[in-house]
Amino acid sequence: MVALSPDGTELIYQADGQLYRRRFDQLEATAIPGTSEGGGRSPFVSPDGEWIGFWAGGQLKKVAMSGGAAVNLCDVENPWGVSWGTGDTVLFGQGAAGIWQVPGTGGTPEVVITVEDGGMAHGPQMLPDGDSVLF
Repeated sequence: MVALSPDGTELIYQADGQLYRRRFDQLEATAIPGTSEGGGRSPFVSPDGEWIGFWAGGQLKKVAMSGGAAVNLCDVENPWGVSWGTGDTVLFGQGAAGIWQVPGTGGTPEVVITVEDGGMAHGPQMLPDGDSVLF
């Protein structure tokens, strides 16, 4: 998976067990410090472009775009897509368990969208109105 910065100038991706960022005006990508522990995957970016979220070691985490120590947001099984919406809300798919959310500051996740029996929730995206979710 890859993520784009909100201003569209950078690409965030996973390789070699950690996350990298590449500005489109540069040829080289740089490793993002703080994302190698647990093999950071499923990158997502905060709406203000200051934070990169990722999944590693059974937890959703975030790290400052400039790098540093990762901050745990919550424990979660491997997410089926993650996005950081308006109102500082992180949405993540959990397949048959629906769409869940956790504050961008961390906390206890809660289900926000359930699916019918046999349904799967994947790739949630908060729409600009802040109330609607596409998945």
